[in-house]
Amino acid sequence: MIRDRRFLDGRDIQDPMARIDDVMGEVADIYRSAVGTVGPAYYGAEQVAAWARAADKPTVLGQVMASGLALLRTVNGRPAALGQVSHGGHIGLLYVHGAFTRQGHGAQLLVQLTDHARRQGAVALTIDASYFSARLAARHGFIVEAEERPDYAGVRFTRWRMRLTL
Repeated sequence: MIRDRRFLDGRDIQDPMARIDDVMGEVADIYRSAVGTVGPAYYGAEQVAAWARAADKPTVLGQVMASGLALLRTVNGRPAALGQVSHGGHIGLLYVHGAFTRQGHGAQLLVQLTDHARRQGAVALTIDASYFSARLAARHGFIVEAEERPDYAGVRFTRWRMRLTL
């Protein structure tokens, strides 16, 4: 059974008493697994380790997840995928747990995030895509605007700033 929880500005849309802080363990689990499972196919060990450390900083992930719309997908009660889009139309997070890759979860969340942004009046979406999310974004109409090489936790990465006109 697939269940998508929707959080708007950190509050569960279905249960206003529930907050994104209540599920940060699941968020960190998805993030850590996605980076550790898929990351090594595209990035070196030092890069993967630096990137995965963000899961150990729930405040950083929590701040992103608490802004705009955040989605948390579970499959048969297990954390499977997450996504987030800001009010300004930037997709800040889109990750799929390693046990659930290649099953369409990332694509389905990307469609939901895009639809939400469109309903909110956004004229475009942006995403800073890694090697493994850039192809998914491109399949959904995102175009590369620039290649970037930011430092993350003291380690340089390659990613692409991509844009989708809505």
